[in-house]
Amino acid sequence: MGERPSTELVIDGRVVVVRIRESRRARTMRLTVGPGRSPEVVVPARISQKTVNTFIRAKQKWLADKLAASTYPRELFVERPGTVWLAGQPVPVSYCSTSRPAAALLDGRLLVGGAPMDAVARIDRWYRAEARRELHTAAAHEADRMGVQYQAISVRDQRTRWGSCSRNGRLSFSWRLVMAPPEVLEYVVLHELCHLREFNHSRSFWRLLESVRPNWRGSANWLRQHGHELHEFVPANAIKGDEGVQRETQTPSGPEAVSDLKGPASRCSQHTESALSAHCASTALLRRLRYHSTRLYLDGPVSEEVVTPGAGV
Repeated sequence: MGERPSTELVIDGRVVVVRIRESRRARTMRLTVGPGRSPEVVVPARISQKTVNTFIRAKQKWLADKLAASTYPRELFVERPGTVWLAGQPVPVSYCSTSRPAAALLDGRLLVGGAPMDAVARIDRWYRAEARRELHTAAAHEADRMGVQYQAISVRDQRTRWGSCSRNGRLSFSWRLVMAPPEVLEYVVLHELCHLREFNHSRSFWRLLESVRPNWRGSANWLRQHGHELHEFVPANAIKGDEGVQRETQTPSGPEAVSDLKGPASRCSQHTESALSAHCASTALLRRLRYHSTRLYLDGPVSEEVVTPGAGV
């Protein structure tokens, strides 16, 4: 049905966010904990929030024990402020509060503009666009190599799996895969493409995966070791100011941009603002071209979340 507002608990000195999700099929409340995702309470639709909060508090000791047992070491630190991750590498962020929200990768740095909430939403959209492009490219190449066909690709934010394949050939992937090294993303794509031949995890499936990706175990181990960090990444951290995000400022001595690591900047540098303005203009032009192309050549509208093989992104 949908999510209710999350609740927060302080466990062993750190804040733990507990997600609350309503389900029509639920008859009792259920608390689940797993690596790489926040604790979640599934509740019946008409149960009161007071009852839910009482249930969560009663389970706090159990939750603390489970979280301690499932704690994985952080090695990437993807949650560091002022940084996004792309293809297994950290990318510094330059943020300034412009009138129009934008996010563009330029010279190894992600330039982000707009009011804070709009900027965070733009980073999320940027990630999904990058993921759609990389996943579509990998799937098209590997499907052609394997001699299989899929129907469409969906990009979502799954918390329990990195990819899935339906019986009608529709593939679904987490956008967070674009944060991982390219070979890890390609492994997940190949894993799901193998299901087009073997819709199971039998010995035949693993033999097929071994034949098309002999070194798949290294990528699977990378996800097992670092996947929880990818799930913990929050786009809002990329534009945090007081904790150290790099913001573009102007110094009295000239218009060149410098990084201010101590707090929010008073205003953007001319270089950053110009780059973002140019990006907004080119994006608007591309959107108009896509609109006319859709009207002229396609039978229906193109969904932002679904990429069909052979269609423009």
